[in-house]
Amino acid sequence: MTEVVPDFKYSPAKSLVWGLLAFIGLCALGVLLVLPLPWKEQAIFGGALTGGGLLLNWFSRARLVTMALMAISVFSTFRYGYFRVMQTWYGVTSAGHVHQWDTVFVLLLLFAEFYAFATLVLGYFQTLRPLRRPPVPLTGNPDSWPTVDVFIPTYNESLSVVRATVLGALALDYPCSKFRVFVLDDGRRREFADFCSQVGAGYINQSQQ
Repeated sequence: MTEVVPDFKYSPAKSLVWGLLAFIGLCALGVLLVLPLPWKEQAIFGGALTGGGLLLNWFSRARLVTMALMAISVFSTFRYGYFRVMQTWYGVTSAGHVHQWDTVFVLLLLFAEFYAFATLVLGYFQTLRPLRRPPVPLTGNPDSWPTVDVFIPTYNESLSVVRATVLGALALDYPCSKFRVFVLDDGRRREFADFCSQVGAGYINQSQQ
């Protein structure tokens, strides 16, 4: 029995149609992005987006759903950002309404919010399509495996925070003679040196580096 393979040849007509639909969709989103709404309609719109996102997350955890949730989040953030910029602009340019020092603090707050927006978008970009790399087991004689050094840098973290990391690194599923764990302490704290000596980890402070 011969298997029928579907033909996925490039079609200029289909590409044109999909491109046109994408352009129309982006234009519609752009209009919706800047559309002013009274607070009741805005509450309904925001509730619909939130409810739709929760339903999508409840029904499926597929990658396409994750991308849709990211798109909803970015759209909501951009809509708020547009509103925030316009309101700030109207407030700053209204003569006699805002003191000059108030303007400075308002702009500082606006820049802080845009920093948060940029962090959000960059975080989504990094997690948009994560690599699913399966672990590859090492083969052959363990004596021929490479030696691994694990470095744990710390500056002002307390020992209660770093302790779990060090103990976890010492418990790696790897031949004990083939890996070493070092704590790089910029704080030069005696308690860290004593702890590393007790558990068998190496300790290097700033003067030793």
